[in-house]
Amino acid sequence: MEPVLLRIVIGALLVVHGVAHVDITRVWGARSTASSWVLGEAGAVGTALPLLALAGFSLAGLALFVGLDVWRPLAVVAACASLATIALYWDVQMVLGVAVNVGILIALLWVRWPEQGTLSGSGT
Repeated sequence: MEPVLLRIVIGALLVVHGVAHVDITRVWGARSTASSWVLGEAGAVGTALPLLALAGFSLAGLALFVGLDVWRPLAVVAACASLATIALYWDVQMVLGVAVNVGILIALLWVRWPEQGTLSGSGT
């Protein structure tokens, strides 16, 4: 796949995954309130973590659209914030989010795919 097309596809998927964090602590409206098995009713943490994931994934996608390599650390931080949110507000409906976040972390940190610079067009 061409680097520009791959950049657009991965960037769009990151933005879509970020938007999925809107109202995640209430399981997208399935719960009347956001309550954590650890924290109880949602407070600052219940607001900050999903916002960090939303902003991180959205910024990672936008950075990738314009070819900035800063998208990688943004996506890693966002995936970690998302996993923390999911752990604190667990519901079985969040299992797909766990899989996506773990996949992002494996791809970027372990497999190191795509190679650094591949999507920016520099080839290094």
